[in-house]
Amino acid sequence: MHAPPVVEPEQARSIAERVRRGERVRVSELIDEGAEWAERDLPMGTMTPTHELVPAAQFTHGHYAIEVAELCGYDLYEFQRDGLLAKLGANMIERRDGSMVERWAAVETADVIARRNGKSVEIEILILFGLFMNDEQQIMYTAHRDDTAKAVFNHVRAAIERTPELLAKVRKNGFRVANGQRSITLKTGAVCYFRTRTNEAARGEGFDRLILDEAQHLTELQMASVQPVVTGSENAQINYAGSAGDLGATVLAKVWRSFEANERSLCYRGWHADPEDDFDDLALVARTNPRLGHGLSYEFIAKEFRRMTRAQFGRERCGAATYPRAAGAAWVIPEEAWKVANDPESAPAATGRLCYVLEADMELARGTISVGGRRDDGAMHLETIDHNPGVGWMPASVRDLLEKNEGGEVWVDPVGPCGFMVGDLRQQGIAVRLFTSQDLPEAFSWLSTAIAPSKDPRDPQAPDPQPTAYHREDMDMTLALAAAQTRKIRERLTLARTVPEGVNQGPIVGAMLAGWAVVKGERAGGRVPPPPSRSSSTASSSPRTRPNPRGRRSGPTSDLTTSSF
Repeated sequence: MHAPPVVEPEQARSIAERVRRGERVRVSELIDEGAEWAERDLPMGTMTPTHELVPAAQFTHGHYAIEVAELCGYDLYEFQRDGLLAKLGANMIERRDGSMVERWAAVETADVIARRNGKSVEIEILILFGLFMNDEQQIMYTAHRDDTAKAVFNHVRAAIERTPELLAKVRKNGFRVANGQRSITLKTGAVCYFRTRTNEAARGEGFDRLILDEAQHLTELQMASVQPVVTGSENAQINYAGSAGDLGATVLAKVWRSFEANERSLCYRGWHADPEDDFDDLALVARTNPRLGHGLSYEFIAKEFRRMTRAQFGRERCGAATYPRAAGAAWVIPEEAWKVANDPESAPAATGRLCYVLEADMELARGTISVGGRRDDGAMHLETIDHNPGVGWMPASVRDLLEKNEGGEVWVDPVGPCGFMVGDLRQQGIAVRLFTSQDLPEAFSWLSTAIAPSKDPRDPQAPDPQPTAYHREDMDMTLALAAAQTRKIRERLTLARTVPEGVNQGPIVGAMLAGWAVVKGERAGGRVPPPPSRSSSTASSSPRTRPNPRGRRSGPTSDLTTSSF
């Protein structure tokens, strides 16, 4: 289910007026009863990728690709023209013997874009360019589904047949369809094969171009079976094309990580939202769908939003990928440091402020109430109080906590999943303090250094510093941290609320924010907390009279040797 929409005062104004004002328009309201708008009133799709990496090139063959496309009757969009120019950039390089030879600037190219945005057109043009303009002798096109391979074959064949100059170069009976195998062969012997991917090794080598369509379904085993076909070619290029992937998109995840690392000889063009973005925002959908308003229907998009889950719509229509972590990737906060910060006896001091944070996953499937508070020794105590299905129980639960512990502060991220609760909480007389967008990266920086403090480089002989924040054998937090990933906010990192493994991140995000809420309040009040004891990783021996703020016994220690992380 989607989060309940926030009713905003400007919705009383017309959709057209709100677009002109730059105000938020929801995708879902486009098909509401009585909705009035015309296409000219709505934002058009953005032709510029949200994520782009183009290697330096001395010149490009993209102009020739555009020329053959126009010859065949294609009417290209701006982003398709730009894509061909970027993919087909080339450089002259010097060989060992001193001779000069041409090489692609990009050995690999990737187009990652939501469905129905015309990425197949660029594939068809690459095939036509390779066969008729670039003297490529062998091209291999592969797709996940046979009907996709069949459709691309038929489109390329139709383009050739309606263009006499190209048709004259095709061998007699050069369009071959037999036993599920499709190919186009020219009189020169140049050939393009259209295949459905399997795990069996592909035959042949020395191919000049390998096109991997529907790359979000490409597996490592399939990649291993097909990639050798380009071995032996001096100037081969691999072209990936697909929509944003999920946990199973292991190959496309590697391509994405290569983009993030600015890997050499990769041309990447993607239209992506973040998994935590508001997918009901029409401006966001326009930024991630270049054909919106150029043949991609607004009503069609709004119907998709109503019919799909939030995660499905985000991935399929907004390019919000949920790729798996790299094999063997370390925890975002070192596992060993987290173990050191485990103190079964940890508890907040009998006096002092407690900060409660309300968190949830983006689907509102499970809510979390976390608490942060100073211990007697000055270190921070972090705990998951409740982590239960749904979110409707949270206002009553936090009210009970405030009464039980004679006060405390309630904090909410107003643009997070629980932001819609702020009004209800305040109507019930609960004072709510709000985080800002800058608090999320600040909170992650604080948690990272509190759990895993760095050793003083000026004193190599000094003992390892002790954590300044502790948890109490909290399984919910530990399992969440084991699967946690980071995301960027204004070029700074924080914890993501959505991870591919599907492990709910509320306990660790909530704990991070709860501890930061305490620190933030101390800084605002000019209070400097006492340093924690260096003699022990546990709290001081002074008695703890404050009861467990959870009101129940803490969960068992998690055994990560049996978990799937």
